[in-house]
Amino acid sequence: MRQSPTLPPKTILNEPTELSTGKSGSFSPADHSVKDQQYKEQTSLCAVSRVVMNDTTTQAPTKTLPAHLSGTALLLSLIAKWFDANPGHAVRITNENAYLTKRWRDLSKVEKCQRGFQYAAETDGIALSLNFSDLIQARAREHEDPAGYLSDRVTTKLRKHGLAGLPFAFVLEFSMTGKLHAHGVIVPMGQQLQIIEKAFSEAGGRVAGKSAARQLKTSELFGGQGFYRYARKARKNTTVVLEGRRFAIMNRSLNKDAQDFHENNRPKKQRPFKLNDTE
Repeated sequence: MRQSPTLPPKTILNEPTELSTGKSGSFSPADHSVKDQQYKEQTSLCAVSRVVMNDTTTQAPTKTLPAHLSGTALLLSLIAKWFDANPGHAVRITNENAYLTKRWRDLSKVEKCQRGFQYAAETDGIALSLNFSDLIQARAREHEDPAGYLSDRVTTKLRKHGLAGLPFAFVLEFSMTGKLHAHGVIVPMGQQLQIIEKAFSEAGGRVAGKSAARQLKTSELFGGQGFYRYARKARKNTTVVLEGRRFAIMNRSLNKDAQDFHENNRPKKQRPFKLNDTE
């Protein structure tokens, strides 16, 4: 007795038996060779679909973002959405450099000091970090104006070494361990760096032992604004320790130079052009 051919397992498990109708209206079994080819094509399509779905899931994890966005476009879209959700922060970022258009007299003390750091960077200034002796630290903390007290010490030592009027500014910082030190800038004005360093070291007080070698560090000043932000990194802790007293100061020489620098580089608003009646 002739046996009917056995269907492939994949056809039996994965494909339902399909029947086709003839002209007489009766049903006949479907062509298995055609079904095998269809199964291969569908299997390949499913594999491709899984890859596309995985890539799409990786690039666009949320349904709110189109799947066709590139990596950069996707990042910019996420940033834009974040700023839309935080309008207050966006305003602060937008107005970060708004002080550049103000007149010098309208700048805050913080902004003036920041301009002083920027001017120093434009004139081959020097960046410094100065540690103070225990005695000077104690006197500064007890003084009603710690920054002014230390500035007077620097001014006295500069005058002693023939450097009167040398432009400088610094920001006091109290570390988390309670140690007082300063970060600042100097405009050398052609003076010898060795003499300048000696004056500032004397202003910091006598430091004994191995700490004396690390009392003063100087280096070339590359970015005034960046260094100013670094100098103010512990401003919250310093404000608490000094109980609201000022912790930044700029001497008169640098103040005058920074003012001229600011006004000469401040973007001016141009008046609208109007024709005279006589023209």
